[in-house]
Amino acid sequence: MIGNYAGVPCGYISPLQGISKYARTVHQQGCMGVACPGNQNFGLAEVAARHADATVLVMGLDQSIEAEAKDR
Repeated sequence: MIGNYAGVPCGYISPLQGISKYARTVHQQGCMGVACPGNQNFGLAEVAARHADATVLVMGLDQSIEAEAKDR
C-alpha cells in the first residue's frame, strides 16, 4: 500500500517494473485514471493483448474514492 495507512514507503516499484525484470513486456494503458471516463484507449490495449503470450491487468483505487468516509 502506498497510501496514508502505511506511512512513508521505503521504496517501491510498479508491477510493470517488477515484471520487466523477468520477462519482455509490452505496456498499454487502457484507462486514464481511476474513474476511467471513456474507452478511447481500449482498442490499443486490445491489440497489445492479442499479440501477447499473457495479459496482466493492474487496477486499483486512489484517494478520490478510497479514504476515510469515502470507502463505505
